[in-house]
Amino acid sequence: MREKPVGYVLKKISWKFWMAIIISLSVPIIRETYFPDFFVDEVWNLYLIPVAILAYYDGLRGALIAVIPCCMIFLAVELKSLFIEKKALLDTGQVFAFMFIIVWISIVIGNLTEKLHEKEKKLQEMNLSLAELTVVDPLTGLYNRRYLEMRLESEIKRAKRKGYPVSFLMIDGDNFKEINDTYGHPEGDRALKQVAEKLRSLVRNEDIVARYGGDEFCVVLPDADKKVAMEVAKRLCQASHDAKLSISIGYASYPADAKNSEELIEAADKALLEAKKQGKSKAVCYIPVGKVTRSKWNPA
Repeated sequence: MREKPVGYVLKKISWKFWMAIIISLSVPIIRETYFPDFFVDEVWNLYLIPVAILAYYDGLRGALIAVIPCCMIFLAVELKSLFIEKKALLDTGQVFAFMFIIVWISIVIGNLTEKLHEKEKKLQEMNLSLAELTVVDPLTGLYNRRYLEMRLESEIKRAKRKGYPVSFLMIDGDNFKEINDTYGHPEGDRALKQVAEKLRSLVRNEDIVARYGGDEFCVVLPDADKKVAMEVAKRLCQASHDAKLSISIGYASYPADAKNSEELIEAADKALLEAKKQGKSKAVCYIPVGKVTRSKWNPA
């Protein structure tokens, strides 16, 4: 088996280990430069600084990574004093006692920070779960109406700044009441889930799919004009042909059909009403004429 070069091995060593070495080396350098008369008995606890820093970021693992160079450098300083300067700062018993204390305190600090990190992680997961509950529809797993309206408004503001269109699809089930009346509400719920899965699978990752309420769904298409909206609407209608719950769609675009999110929802809703009048599985585009006092629709 081919051996790895030394440079490769050094690169693979954690940056945290190098950080601990640098901080540990700075302790004796600072002491000798600025505090030469500082008692050596009081210096050992400074080696806990890199231990505490790495433990904060990486728990017990970080503390153990830091304690190795700390003890090595602490021992190297003592050997330098003994063999080069011919003057032992500490006797052998004190050296090993201090090293034992450094290791023991490092393990304690590491364990405490590990438990703190676990509690923080659980708290973050709980907060994330609560946040999801406020924006996600529990039945379909899609975003809910509250989140949809908030995102639509923010997308229109962004589109206004950057100068691109935003399209909006209002979707309604054609025969949802019949399914509930004939097969029961559990089957109706399954039909809604099926529609939700199809919507999610047939749009882009950046598009926002939401359940508006009942058997109504919505899709926000950022940076998409009416031509793109028409293609998406047709694709969704065609995919629902074989489903138990077929859908009809009304769509509109900003800024062509509306000045804000409320007007855009209203325009798409009017197009949806026209689609429902024309029959099942229809996609209809809203086309304003003059001042939005009357409307003209184009079936897709």
